[in-house]
Order: sequence, then C-alpha cells, then structure tokens
Amino acid sequence: MPQYGDVVTGPPRDEDRAALMAEDGRVIAVTVPPTYGEVATPTPPEEQARQRADEEAATREEAAGDLMHGVNSFWAVLWPVCVTMVIASFAVVNFRSAALQASMSTYLVYNEVQGAKTSTVVGHSLVNALVVIGFVTVLTFCMALLYKFNCMKLLVGYIMFSSSAILGFEGGQLVDTVFNDRFHWPLDWISFLFIMVNFAFVGVAAIFYQKGIPKLVQNAYLVLVSVILAWQFSMWPEWTTWIFCFMFACYDLCAVLTPCGPLKVLIGLIEQKQAPMPGLLYEAQIRDGVGNRRQQQHQQEEQQQQQQQQQQQRPQQPPAPVKSTPAAPRPRAARRTPACCRAVDGVPFEPYPCETEAEFEALLGAFYQRYSPNDVWKVEQVAAKFFLKQDRMWPSMFHKYLVCSCGTASTPCDVQVAIDMRNARREERAADAEDDNTIKLGLGDFIFYSVLVGRAAMYDFSTFVVCFLCILMGLGGTLFLLSVLHKALPALPISIFLSIAFTFDGEMLDD
Repeated sequence: MPQYGDVVTGPPRDEDRAALMAEDGRVIAVTVPPTYGEVATPTPPEEQARQRADEEAATREEAAGDLMHGVNSFWAVLWPVCVTMVIASFAVVNFRSAALQASMSTYLVYNEVQGAKTSTVVGHSLVNALVVIGFVTVLTFCMALLYKFNCMKLLVGYIMFSSSAILGFEGGQLVDTVFNDRFHWPLDWISFLFIMVNFAFVGVAAIFYQKGIPKLVQNAYLVLVSVILAWQFSMWPEWTTWIFCFMFACYDLCAVLTPCGPLKVLIGLIEQKQAPMPGLLYEAQIRDGVGNRRQQQHQQEEQQQQQQQQQQQRPQQPPAPVKSTPAAPRPRAARRTPACCRAVDGVPFEPYPCETEAEFEALLGAFYQRYSPNDVWKVEQVAAKFFLKQDRMWPSMFHKYLVCSCGTASTPCDVQVAIDMRNARREERAADAEDDNTIKLGLGDFIFYSVLVGRAAMYDFSTFVVCFLCILMGLGGTLFLLSVLHKALPALPISIFLSIAFTFDGEMLDD
C-alpha cells in the first residue's frame, strides 16, 4: 500500500482498497496524495505562516485601497453636489412664484391653513407625503416591469419625454419668473418658445444620446434638471416639504435594502439581464489619488495573466523555420480536398504572440504547412507585413484557409474562438476598470439635497450652512459604508436625517 509522500503511478489495486476497510466493514479515512502521479509533501510551518502573513497583508492592502477609493469618490461628487445646492438655494430664496405655488398645491391632498394646530398641520403633511411616495412607488414598479419585459422603447420614450418636459416647460416657468417677475424684462412668446424648445431638445440629446457631446455639457444639463425640480418642490408648504423629505429618505432606505423594495427589484433585474437601464444618473470621474491603486492592480493582474498565457501557449522550442519554395498553384477545385478538412478536426492550431519576426515566421510556416502547403512561399511576405498586427491577422487567416477553402463554415474556429474570448476578457476588465474610475449618483439625490438646503436657506444663512455641511457629512458617511460593505446603498437617508435633526435642533435653540 502506498505511504504518504509516495509517488502513485497507477490506480489503487484491490489489495490496497481492502486495506482501507476495517474489520467491521467501515471505511477508514486516510490522507492520500491529491492526484495520481503527484507527490504529497506536508507544508512546513514556516511556509504556512508566510502564506497567512501574505494573505493578511493583501487583505489589509485591499481594505486600505477600498477606503481610499471611497475618499476619492467623495471628492469626485463633492463639486457637482455643492454647485447644485448653491444654485438651487439661490433660486429658491430669490425667485418665488405665487402662480407656481398654487399649481404645486394641486398635487397635495391637504393645504396648510394659517393658524391651524401643529398636530393638524403635521398630520396633513404626513398624508400628503404618503400619497406622493405611494405614487413614486407605483411608478418605480411600472418602470421595473417595462424593463423586465423588454419594453425599452416605451421606457426610454417616457424618460425622454419627462426630461424634455422638465427642461422645456418647468424650466420655462423658472426663466419666466426670473425675466418677467423679477427683472421685468420683456420677452415675446415666439422667441421664448423657440429658445425653450431648442434648449429642451439639446438637453435630451446631451443626457441620453451623448455621442459627440462634451461631458461638461451633459453634466451641466443634469445639474440644471436638479435645480429646476428642487425649485419646484420648494414651492410646497413648509411642513409638507420637511416631512416629505424625511419620509422619502425612509422610503429610499426600504426600497434599496429590503428584498421586496422597488429599487432592489430593479437592481436585481439589471444585474440579471446585464443590460443598461436608461435613467438620469450623474457620472463623475474619480481622479487618481494617493491610495487609489485599483487601476494599477487591474493592470498588473492583466499583465500577469497575459504573461502566464503566453508562457503556456508558447512551445518549448519554436517551430523550425520553413524554407519558402514557390510551388505551382493548383486549380481552385483541387484545393477543397477532404484532407484539408480533416486537418481542422485534428489538434487545434493555437497561435501565440511572437516577440521576434523569426519566431512569427516560423509559426506562420507551421500554419501554412498544416492547412495550405502550396502557400508556404508566402511566409516571408506575410510575416514582414503583419508582424505588428498579429491579433488582426489570425482571424483573417483562419477565414481564408479554414472556412473558405475547406467549406467548414459550421465548424467553430479555434483561432477565432480564442481571440474572441481574449477580447471579451479585455472588454470585461476594461469595463471593470471604468466602473472603478467612475461613480454614479442618482439625480434624485441631487434634487432632495437641494430641496433641503433651499428650504434651510429660507430661514437664515447659519441654518443654510449647517444643513449644507450635514448633507456633505452624510454623503461622505454613505460613501465610506459603500467602500466597506461593497453593496448598493441609498445616498439620501444619512444626509437627510442629519440635516433635519440639526436644523430643527438649531431652530429650537433659537426659540
């Protein structure tokens, strides 16, 4: 019977199997080599300690990298969030519209009555908030159903129509308030309509089409959408605005983290279908910071994988160079021989990146010898022409000699399959690197941040500053949790809870 550490060169014999059985027939568990032909040697304690130390160091380095990635993500979204809140606060404080306040009250069940009890006002505001949030929940589930059943044209059409209405109609209300009500500048309706329609169309193209449009223009339109909606929501009564923001933060928490939440369902569908979901998302570029080494790690891993693949694919001794001797071309019908087709079904020909032209010429010679011996004389010309474009050459070579000449269009191309798999891996790594270098924040976060800050700015400057800083603190805490937990988290709750708590605490102290 083989002992621990012995080399096993064949399957266990019957007497060896019998030796593994106890007298009562029970199987005795023994340690055997991993596979036949391998030597199982115990790992020294020093080696085990070194491996554990390396794993712990790698874990600490990864945790530090994730933490710095969260810090850099915060710096990436800090500027657009601050700009949006400042512009929205300026618009909310300086450009009030009585007509818009009356129109916004139509979305509410109860309107605030002057002189009513605080409990009555709070109860009515709570009902108003629940009705609006219920409508948002139903709308989110409808969007998830449209996405699930591939009604993408209807979904994209709805989102584009909504965006154009926000920019054109609601943005026009803001422009009319600024020009006519505030500064009393005359503006004819024809010019006004022409400007706003073009403004809306350009905005929709910049947000959704994106091709050929600078990123700065797209981000500017997203900020304007947030400012316009925040300005409109600020027209609601005071208690309704505060309670609605608080309830919406609770809804956002449940919608993302609970299994039956609408946003959780939508995120699951997106991960399952691996198809982009159209929406209003602000995408910020994460700048390379001191500790942001994710991209460097991806590049190092990619280089190591490529080197390993090249070492595995490269033979120990490259094929001997083939002397190019011109041969008389055969008739076209003679080239479609069964022998050439049988060569396709043999051992697959796997090209590998050649470092020298001589090695590439030898590999081409082996290819021609196998699939088209009469074209061996082309080796030197092809090698000189395509040495720097090897990846692009091999699919064409296979198509010419294995498909067209052999008539095996239904046979999978070993070369093409290998190249397609390699390109797919590169695209996947590039997508992962792009995801690591960007952070996406929903436009709803910008809107409700601006609503809170705008409402706080209507009190005084100190309340505005406190609410502003609380929102930034909450956003930083959310991104920190995101870098630690590595799961989708809502960006509203922490910021809104902190802002409301400190704002009301400050108001109570002032009273």
